[in-house]
Amino acid sequence: MTPKLLSPDLLALVTRIIAEEASLRQAEDSTTVFRVAEKLRHPITRLIGTAGFHSLLSRSLTLTKTIRPEFQSAQAQVDGALRALQGLGDHENGAVMGMVLISQFLALLAEFIGEALVTQVLLDIWPDFSAQLPPSQEQQQK
Repeated sequence: MTPKLLSPDLLALVTRIIAEEASLRQAEDSTTVFRVAEKLRHPITRLIGTAGFHSLLSRSLTLTKTIRPEFQSAQAQVDGALRALQGLGDHENGAVMGMVLISQFLALLAEFIGEALVTQVLLDIWPDFSAQLPPSQEQQQK
């Protein structure tokens, strides 16, 4: 079970998205993880189906648990929703764990549909970030 890695450009985009979502509400980072996962669920389910989304999220959780045992209580429900992210600890720890989970999910998804399509899905959900893409990704989007 080797955790997957995102390219530096896609990782930077995901980092900005998570930071933006966290700033929208001054809430626990576990709430941010739920919110980001939920926003990803519907558009990605249209691409790979509910079972595909559930499988990728379950695999992402398994990989994340090897890095961050605090995720042991987390589960992916059959419809793809996250459940029971308890015990994440302090704000900073929750942010790191949320980043690990979302990054694992997107890295696995990129293996199936490619980074260009993953980036496009992210920009469809969070269009304000398209202006912040590095030149290499801007050209891929055209």
